Amino acid sequence: MAQIAVTVESIRDKNQKFYEYPTARSMTIGVGTAYRVEANGSGSILYNDETTTEYRLSESKAAIDILLALPINVTINNTGNDGFDLDMNLQDQTTPTVDTYFLQSISNFTVATDTPVSTVSVLEYDFDATSGHGITAGNEILLLDIAGDRSMYAVVMGVATDTITLDRPLDNSFPAATTLGRIVSREMAVNGAVTPQIFTVRGGALQSHDITRMFITMLDDSAMDDGKFGGISALTRGLVLRIVNGIQVNIFNFKTNSDIKQFCYDLTYSDKAAAGLHGLSARMSFGGNDKHGVVLRLDGLDALQWIVQDDLTGLTSLHASAQGHHAEP
Repeated sequence: MAQIAVTVESIRDKNQKFYEYPTARSMTIGVGTAYRVEANGSGSILYNDETTTEYRLSESKAAIDILLALPINVTINNTGNDGFDLDMNLQDQTTPTVDTYFLQSISNFTVATDTPVSTVSVLEYDFDATSGHGITAGNEILLLDIAGDRSMYAVVMGVATDTITLDRPLDNSFPAATTLGRIVSREMAVNGAVTPQIFTVRGGALQSHDITRMFITMLDDSAMDDGKFGGISALTRGLVLRIVNGIQVNIFNFKTNSDIKQFCYDLTYSDKAAAGLHGLSARMSFGGNDKHGVVLRLDGLDALQWIVQDDLTGLTSLHASAQGHHAEP
């Protein structure tokens, strides 16, 4: 929340008579008196009303009461001196959210006919792909409606010739003419030692995406510590995050869990249960004045990518995801 330091230094009555500090802090304002509280003598109006109850500004509570009467949503924290902090509750924007895995494209397929779309009362899980699609049960797919700037990630539950059944209902009618189908993988525990493997998040075809934070999760049957990468030995070349937006900029290169901890807000190890796995999770935030203070904007074909440059097959799993929102139009 944005904070504005406020000191009650001056009052104007309805005749525009100006009372300087300290007079303004000791005067009595009665019912029916128009007054204006100014911030640090700047002249900006904090409150102006002709039907207020009586306040005596020599008391801290009086100043707080006046500020609480502002016609905006505020919280007052008494600093213990002449100043007060105004915590401004800013309204969130209402553009669509972005919640996506970093994905590697395996192969493409096409949609045979426009897909059905689920309704409030009827859920649709099946669509038809054209012959030769190569989709099998357990595959991850991505449907991309280029014209409508809509996408949907899903896991394939079953295949009956060319009819594909998904693990979640179709939330959009994907037109056959403008939809690109992709078989994808979110599993980053792959061998990139010989040929680096790239996992990508892209911006919208029509609307820019602002990425505000990302997450990394790992599972392994070996115990983890700061000197390892997950539960395997420290990497040789490292896991690289880069942004590609006309130029290529490397942001991070993680070779150990300690490297991840160095740049992330938090990193947590989870000890395995008797028949479970060891886990690691980390969050890296970009948006917010107490973080990087900027978002990672992806326009059109811009891409945010993780590059696997080592053999990570010793891990049970490694996934990365991104969160954010569509940019304000």
